[in-house]
Amino acid sequence: MNEFLAVDVATPELKALYLSCFDEDEKAADIIFSQILSKAKAYLARVDGETAAAVYLLPCSLSNGGDTVQAHYLMGAGTRENFRGRGLMSGLIKYALKDAASRGDLYSVLEPANPSLYNFYSRFGYRLAYQSSVFDFYPESYINSNSNFQLLTKNSFDTWAKLRFNICMDIRGSVQWSESHLRSCCEVSAAYGGGVLGCEFGYAVFIENEDGFSVGELVCIPEKLNELLTALAYSLGADKLKVRCPVGITNKLGLDVQKIDMGMLLPLSGESIPLDFPSYLGLSLD
Repeated sequence: MNEFLAVDVATPELKALYLSCFDEDEKAADIIFSQILSKAKAYLARVDGETAAAVYLLPCSLSNGGDTVQAHYLMGAGTRENFRGRGLMSGLIKYALKDAASRGDLYSVLEPANPSLYNFYSRFGYRLAYQSSVFDFYPESYINSNSNFQLLTKNSFDTWAKLRFNICMDIRGSVQWSESHLRSCCEVSAAYGGGVLGCEFGYAVFIENEDGFSVGELVCIPEKLNELLTALAYSLGADKLKVRCPVGITNKLGLDVQKIDMGMLLPLSGESIPLDFPSYLGLSLD
C-alpha cells in the first residue's frame, strides 16, 4: 500500500534517503539538514510501511512589482533505487503541491537536477522562468583598469542580503531568500572548499574543485562587476573564474556571456504574475 504524508524533516532516516539519492558530501548534508531543510515542509512516500521517496518545500517569496508573494522552492526530490519507476514521485509531488496551496503558497519554484527533468516537471504545469548568465573571467585583462579594487570580506551578510533583495526586487518573479538562507548556502560552499567574499557593492559564493574556482552566485551592482571579479580573483589567487550570475548585471561586462536555464515556476492559484523573463533563482543548492 502506498501512503503519502507530511513528516518531521530532522530524522536520520530522511538524511540517509537524501544521501542515497544525491552525490553530496556528508558534511554538506549535515548543514543542509540542520540549517536549511529544518525550515522546510517535508513529505514522504511509504510503500507497505517502508520509506521510499521524499521531497521538501522550502519557504521563499517572489518579487512582484515592488512587493513579494508567498512561494516555496521544491528541492531534494529523491526515490530509493528499488522503488523507482512506480510513479511514486509524481504522486508525492501532487500531494505536496496540493498541501502547499492549502497553506497559502501562490507559486512553486524548482531547479531540475538535469536538463532531461524539465520535461518531467512540465507535466505538473511548471514552465521555464529562470535563467542565469555564465562566463569565464580572466583577471589579467582587467588588473590594470581595476588596480585600486576593493578589499573583500567574508562576513557582511546583512549588507549582502539587502543588496540581493534590492537587485532581485527589480526583476519580477525572482526568488527572494532570507539572510539565514544566504549564510547557510555559504556554509555548504565552505564544505566544498569554498565560501563567500564580497564588499558593500557585491558578493560571490564560490567553491574550489579540480577545475579551479566556480562562482555559483554573484550579485553585484552592474557598474562594479569587473572590479568585484578582479578583487575576487586576486584574493583567491585564481587566473580564471567560472561565474554564474543574474542576466541583467552582465550587460556592461564586454565578455563572451551565455545564458543557461536555471529553473521553473508553477502558479498554484491559477493566476500568474507577469514575469520579467529571465527571472533569477540563485542559492538553489544545485
